[in-house]
Amino acid sequence: GLNQDSIDAAKRKWGEKRLGAWRNTNIGADTMVILSCARLVRKNGFSLVIDALPDILLRLPKIRWVVIGDGPEKSRLRQ
Repeated sequence: GLNQDSIDAAKRKWGEKRLGAWRNTNIGADTMVILSCARLVRKNGFSLVIDALPDILLRLPKIRWVVIGDGPEKSRLRQ
């Protein structure tokens, strides 16, 4: 489970201006972001996204997939 109070407290620290500045510095204003937040387990199908990324990048070269999560598939997915 998630601690929603902790998540809400962290969100309050990031206003639109601060988040925009972080994004411009770390990702780029013109880059599309796909965000996945989930446990890194086989049933969640992250490997399907990895397999599809070369085709996605041909059509959308300024895209970044950000994964927030941990689990037993982490090292395999990173490879």
